[in-house]
Amino acid sequence: MKSYMINWYRIPNKGAIGLTLIMAMSNATIKLTAGKFMDLSLASFCSVSSIKIIFTYSYMKIIFDYL
Repeated sequence: MKSYMINWYRIPNKGAIGLTLIMAMSNATIKLTAGKFMDLSLASFCSVSSIKIIFTYSYMKIIFDYL
């Protein structure tokens, strides 16, 4: 039996409360944050990574031009 095929209206009271709790929790999205500072997603990770690469490249260029 599939979970979406259950007769939810025939579930006892305790089971119905648990089912509504599961349904309510499934509506909330899970967010991964970096130190409660910013939300982490693939887009923010890529932007931070690209900034890190640009900074490293420019730092190495300054060092090698100095030498």
